[in-house]
Amino acid sequence: MQPIFMASVFKSGTWLVRRIVTELTGLSWNEPQIEAGEMDHGDPALIDFKPGHFFSWHNEPTPAVRARLRAENAKVILVTRNAYDLALSMYRHFAHDIDSEIGRGAGQQGLFAELTRDQGLALTICGAAGPAFTWSGMGPHLRQMQAMLELSAEHPSCVLSFERLAQDRGAEIRRLAQYLGVAVDAERVAAIARASSFEAMQSDARQVGQVSHFQEGKPGRHAEALSRHHVYMIRHLLRTFAPHLSRMARQSDMPEIVRCLIE
Repeated sequence: MQPIFMASVFKSGTWLVRRIVTELTGLSWNEPQIEAGEMDHGDPALIDFKPGHFFSWHNEPTPAVRARLRAENAKVILVTRNAYDLALSMYRHFAHDIDSEIGRGAGQQGLFAELTRDQGLALTICGAAGPAFTWSGMGPHLRQMQAMLELSAEHPSCVLSFERLAQDRGAEIRRLAQYLGVAVDAERVAAIARASSFEAMQSDARQVGQVSHFQEGKPGRHAEALSRHHVYMIRHLLRTFAPHLSRMARQSDMPEIVRCLIE
C-alpha cells in the first residue's frame, strides 16, 4: 500500500480530515513528537510512515519534502482554508488557549485578555516576539498554502479546503475516497459524514477531556470579525510571502481560499 501523507495548514480542519481518512482507510494517524520552541516544518526527516498509520502534520512542502514524497511514491492529501478565516481561527486559538488541557496550548490567554480583539487579531496576523510569546504570524502559513498548490501541480494530490468540506462534506468524502482508491457507496459516505460532523467529534473529545479543540468554524466568519486594516495586513503578507497564491488558487479552481468578503 502506498504511504499516505497529509499536510494541513494550522487551524484548517486537521482533525476533521484525519477522522475522514481514518474512516475511509482504517488507518490511525501519527505526527512528529512535538517539542518546545519552533520546529522546522520543512524538514523531510520529520516525516515518518509508520506501518498501520498515515502521516499527518503541518508540513511545508519544501523542495526537500517534495523529493521525499516522490521517492516514497506517497499519496498526498493537502488541507487548506480561506486566508481571512484563518486569521480569526488562529486568534481564537491563542485567546482561548485551545488544547491547554492536553498540554498543547500556547499559554497566552492572559496576554490576549489584555488586548482588544482588534489588537489581538493584529498580533495574530503580523506576529510577535516577547519574553514569553514568539509567533511568526500568518506569513509562513500563507507561503505553505502556495507551496501546497505548487506540489499539487507536480505530484498527484488531493487538495481539500475547509470551505468545501463544510459546504458539501459528502462530495469531498467521495472525491478523497476516489483518490485513495477506496470504494464507497452512498450509505458509507453518509456514515462517514455523520462520524466527522462537528457534533460527533466534539462529543468524542468531551469524553476524553479534549473539548477545547473543537470550536465550530463556519466559512465566511471573517466578514463579521475583521476590520479593513486587518484585511490590508493579510494582503500585505500575501504579497510578501505568497505572491502567486491568488493566481494559483484561481488556476486550481480553489478561489475560496483567497476570497475576501470585506470590500
